[in-house]
Amino acid sequence: MQKSEFNVDKKTVYQNNSTKPNRNIFVVGGPGSYKTQSVVITNLFNGTENSIVVTDPKGELYEKTAGVKLAQGYQVHDVNFANMAHSDRYNPFDYIQQDI
Repeated sequence: MQKSEFNVDKKTVYQNNSTKPNRNIFVVGGPGSYKTQSVVITNLFNGTENSIVVTDPKGELYEKTAGVKLAQGYQVHDVNFANMAHSDRYNPFDYIQQDI
């Protein structure tokens, strides 16, 4: 059985990968409780078999992981609404066929 795991209070917490395709994770913790470092970044680095979409309002995950994902053979795109000059400029209206 494959699993994604990390430690919390010396107890191993893991995600059983036999539950594919529904492998959602909900992480709750106060500011500074290492949610990003222990769960998000770890899973981004270790995920190599699937497409990955990350909501990253601050852009910190992109900065920390884009180089590694490129080295792993991923295409990395950044949709940056705060600084469109440094964005891949996704336009959701491109898919509209009719104006009804």
